[in-house]
Amino acid sequence: FVQSIQLEIMSVSGMAGSIRAATESETFDLAGQTPATISTTVQNAFGKPLDHLDPGQMIRITFVTGAGKLGRQKYDEGAAKAV
Repeated sequence: FVQSIQLEIMSVSGMAGSIRAATESETFDLAGQTPATISTTVQNAFGKPLDHLDPGQMIRITFVTGAGKLGRQKYDEGAAKAV
């Protein structure tokens, strides 16, 4: 079972792979990502059920899509819409 999870995670790389590998609630920062990249990441991360979680187990995946006045330039204005 563990080996099948590892193979699945290896087939999805980058942030999508990290999201799929999550076993507890995590936050992912979308700074520097374009809306197209964000959409692809979300599709790759959630296109299939997260079978490695126990039935009924819930985790929270949080995406940071913006920042305050000093960090605003790091985020595409369409980031929140892309999620």
